[in-house]
Amino acid sequence: MLDEASYQGGMDMGEHPIAWYHEYDGGRAYYTGGGHTKESYQEAEFLQHLLAGIQYAIGGNEQLDYSKAKSKRVPEENRFTKTNLSIGQFTEPTEMTILPDLDILVAQRRGEILLYDNETQELKEVAKLDVYWKAEVPGVNAEEGLMGIQKDPNYATNNFVFAFYAPTGDKEVNRLSRFVFKDGVWDMNSEKVILELYSQRNICCHTGGSIAFDKEGNLFLSTGDNSTPFNQNESEYVLAGFAPVDSRDGRKQWDARRSSGNSNDLRGKILRIKVAEDGSYTIPAGNLYPAGTEGTRPEIFVQGNRNPYRISVDQKNRLSLLG
Repeated sequence: MLDEASYQGGMDMGEHPIAWYHEYDGGRAYYTGGGHTKESYQEAEFLQHLLAGIQYAIGGNEQLDYSKAKSKRVPEENRFTKTNLSIGQFTEPTEMTILPDLDILVAQRRGEILLYDNETQELKEVAKLDVYWKAEVPGVNAEEGLMGIQKDPNYATNNFVFAFYAPTGDKEVNRLSRFVFKDGVWDMNSEKVILELYSQRNICCHTGGSIAFDKEGNLFLSTGDNSTPFNQNESEYVLAGFAPVDSRDGRKQWDARRSSGNSNDLRGKILRIKVAEDGSYTIPAGNLYPAGTEGTRPEIFVQGNRNPYRISVDQKNRLSLLG
């Protein structure tokens, strides 16, 4: 009980509860109004008060069964306020990464890397990668270019930023590279090529290209199936209504069995690797195919994706896919 006559201030409510508890939905709740000063957590009586409440709430269930929890894991949207940082200054942005000082790097499909300065609230271009982003075949809308960007988990000390892009040239690949971005300067000469995968060009569609890290520092990369999900009828393209599987001659780009369905191909997958300081990488335990398995690539963590365009990693649990 709290006696408001024992101190100055308050609403003179007399004596009233300051801590209480009850059972609900098969669980227990404990509340306390104490602890508003740092000094409270040095008081033996208050710490005992907290301990007793926690012990009551647990109720002998030290091995908790979280499957019985009914609370929402995601806060309601009305708990957030949207603030527009920059409007109308972008051309096909694909992914962004927030730096420790709250500056933001934004990747755009045509190769531009933009920096939003949190202090000045200005947006400017800091680099432009030379990327393949436009098909040479009339009527084909290529989706490649600069597809993903993500800072290293230890960016504050190493200034590493990863980018996934389709370099120009005759070599038809999508490339995961690491660059140094420090003091507002993107160092092109610092590029370390981490991984490359074949990607058939001058066709449509599906690129993926999102980069994410887990709490162990493993890098996840999503890749599209690089297949056309339409049925060709003379010069028109119409939805086929079925999966892109086509064994006819000259129809490889319509057949995802060569990519997302192929355990020896990195397209249509989510990859998981551990990148070393020198730019090489190792394979973490627990990927889909153990290293050395015939006809497979050990980088594959998830197989059979069409267009896993954006991904995120739940740092406490497991990979979450957002398409």
